[in-house]
Amino acid sequence: MGVLERELYHSMTRENIISAAIAISKGRCGGTFLIVDQTGKVPGSYTELMEAINVARYKIGYPRESANINYDDNHQATVIMLSGDYSAEGRIAFSAKNLHIIGLGLPGTDTGVTIRPEDPSSFAFGGSGTGIELANFAIAVDSAVMALYWELMDGNCWFHDLMIMGDSANATHGIYTGGVKASVIENNRISGFVTSGITLAGGDDMYFYDGVIKNNQIGATATCAKGIYVASGVTCHNGLIEGNKLIGDNFTKTIDIDATAADVMTVANYLHAAGEGGTSRGDVST
Repeated sequence: MGVLERELYHSMTRENIISAAIAISKGRCGGTFLIVDQTGKVPGSYTELMEAINVARYKIGYPRESANINYDDNHQATVIMLSGDYSAEGRIAFSAKNLHIIGLGLPGTDTGVTIRPEDPSSFAFGGSGTGIELANFAIAVDSAVMALYWELMDGNCWFHDLMIMGDSANATHGIYTGGVKASVIENNRISGFVTSGITLAGGDDMYFYDGVIKNNQIGATATCAKGIYVASGVTCHNGLIEGNKLIGDNFTKTIDIDATAADVMTVANYLHAAGEGGTSRGDVST
């Protein structure tokens, strides 16, 4: 460990780590704080992400069975990941409620916080639950799977400041969810996916209610079918797609809303792409 890294670790007390996570979360995270430090230098920390998630989501003192997952509205927990490559843990999948997962890569080190599982099935990171915050870490895939899958962002979910990377040849979706209800997808950088950057999938009980997709940067270096896609069958009410930047000449469609009777507003999205049959580059507000 170099001099800079030693100084950084010396300053990374538990209190400083929690304060940094609260700043990234803009004061929303809280409850029980669990720290994941692969080096084991932070007292009381966990060395594996999934271990910390399981401690956070199960009722304390009960066997770890699905029936004992803590869905108490008054329960809240925050898992903070320090700098490291968490790929060796494989696919991260769980169900939870009121859980914040925040990456906290140290400045000046190698990869920040990265999850790049080898040959994951269907997706690299995901699951189900309400009140979920995911922030400030990277998810990368290089096979024909989704990077981030969430069954349904059903109430107070917030996915922000993520780096979501595909290989531009095989990776399918950057963010894929059954719908967004009173939840927000914002300020993420997404690139390298052949099917979509962000998809709200259609089907029974799929919706875009009072949800927001804003200020995301979505790139396409090779063919990407759709930048942001709201599929047919999604029931929409007060959905907002605002301020997103879609960059690259390889989108088939940049923003595609197929939902029937769609109540979706698109505002000030910048589409720097030549897809959609020759759509000119520029600001699009409707």
